[in-house]
Amino acid sequence: MLTSRYKIFIHPEADVVRNEDDEGRLVLAIGDIFSTSVSASTPELLLQIAGGDRRSLDDLSGRYALIVIEGESATVLHDPLGSQSVFYTLGEPSIAASHSTLIAECAGIELSPRLKEYVHGPTHGVEEQGLQHAVLDRRVRSSTH
Repeated sequence: MLTSRYKIFIHPEADVVRNEDDEGRLVLAIGDIFSTSVSASTPELLLQIAGGDRRSLDDLSGRYALIVIEGESATVLHDPLGSQSVFYTLGEPSIAASHSTLIAECAGIELSPRLKEYVHGPTHGVEEQGLQHAVLDRRVRSSTH
């Protein structure tokens, strides 16, 4: 998925909700997300979040990561319990992903032989898992709620 500034890679089996407001702010919800509010649906809450209303995060539940893109900046948030992991880089290139090995792969960082053995071993099963991830190629702020 491309935006005007970011490249976002999402596993084809991942659930994705995409909302954009009238001012061009975009919010992507990757994973299982639902509203606990009696007055607002998930898409409505996501638009409120895209508009800067972080209080709306209190009305969301599930296992998800959110990517909020506004102009030149992007913010990555995970669900309140952190059950959808989000790893990120602090320098350039700015990358966020659901697994640290995805960041290493995207940034061209060589994994240690011991880590490669673990990742590709029978207990980890990377090839068999449908990994949900998002990779951004610009400055990323990360926060939790």
